[in-house]
Amino acid sequence: MSSKLIMHIHLLILVIFICWPLPIASQEYDSSKSNQQAVTVFDKEVEFSGWRGDYGNASKINEIRIGLFLPMNSDDEINSSFQKAADLAIEEINNSRGQSSLPYRLIKRWSDDPWGAGSKEMIKLVYEDSVWAVIGSQNGETSHIAEQIVTKAFLPLISPLSGDPTLNYIRIPWIFRLPPDFQSQARVIVNDGIKTNELKRVGLISSTNHDGRIFADEMREEIKTLNQSLIFHFEISEKDLKITEIIKRAKSFQPDGLILHMESSEIIKLFFELSKDKIKIPIFLPWIPNLDTDLISEKNNEYIYFIDPFKKSQNSEWESFQHRYKNRYGSNPNAGAAFTYDSVYLLVHAIEKNGLNRAAIRDAIAKSDYLNPITGKILWDNTGGNQIKPVLRKSLAE
Repeated sequence: MSSKLIMHIHLLILVIFICWPLPIASQEYDSSKSNQQAVTVFDKEVEFSGWRGDYGNASKINEIRIGLFLPMNSDDEINSSFQKAADLAIEEINNSRGQSSLPYRLIKRWSDDPWGAGSKEMIKLVYEDSVWAVIGSQNGETSHIAEQIVTKAFLPLISPLSGDPTLNYIRIPWIFRLPPDFQSQARVIVNDGIKTNELKRVGLISSTNHDGRIFADEMREEIKTLNQSLIFHFEISEKDLKITEIIKRAKSFQPDGLILHMESSEIIKLFFELSKDKIKIPIFLPWIPNLDTDLISEKNNEYIYFIDPFKKSQNSEWESFQHRYKNRYGSNPNAGAAFTYDSVYLLVHAIEKNGLNRAAIRDAIAKSDYLNPITGKILWDNTGGNQIKPVLRKSLAE
């Protein structure tokens, strides 16, 4: 056999070896299980495997600081309710502790310019104020700003108001979301609202902001489960809000149902015009934390469906919280106040259980063993999102 032929044979063997498919076992797939699904990143619980040492000397502090990154507009009753609920929780916690125990203190920072001054305020909260964890913020955009800062600092963050599912999609072990995400809210609107009422011509009006875009994506996907599509989707900007024109365009499609996700001020303006137009079709609203539903339900109560982010009926913890909050502030709390209150107690529970260590606090939060939340049992999914079930109700009286 010639040396040239031997060389060709060796080359052929090498090519076959390189190109031969890997054994099925190496792909972690059992061919005997024909219905086996591919493993995704969401099937494994997110964990923190980095530095677990101390950041500074905890023995030299005279108070335990928790950061609050939420609006501080005292003229807005709903926005101020989040702050009030956090204050109430801290007051109760400090009053229940002995004088020898370190007191808890809320450090509050905020800016209406999220990507400018807002990020600077978050940096101050983490690196200057030396908080042990952060609660915030009120929507997906501002929560993502807080998320970027705490991730670099290895600091726990609990989001009490945002339903943005993308907060957890990137699987950062420091981020926990308490309210139901937009996907679960959209699913309830579809199954308990659109399907139950046998609606076939449903339209969507949403804001062009971050939360509006994310919710619209989830809504389009969920309505496909009914083998339907939205008959229209209008995206509107607060800077170019032409309510009369929007209503006229929507009516031209002759919808039998309408879904809205906009800024609270936009929704109130829209409902004011709808009431004048006497449009009588089911209108579905996801949970928007700073929306005053009393303002839009008085004249339209018969046709509006609201998402409640947690079950309030036959909820003794919620009833007790309402009573304590009203005694303290003279007004009724909203769902966002309840989530903020739960966030404070959840963090304090984690600190009392595992001590003043950032990684240990994070681990305690992830255990889901805080027993008395107002908003229902906390059960995190593998990305740090609470698997809470929202509820659709037809009127505020229900």
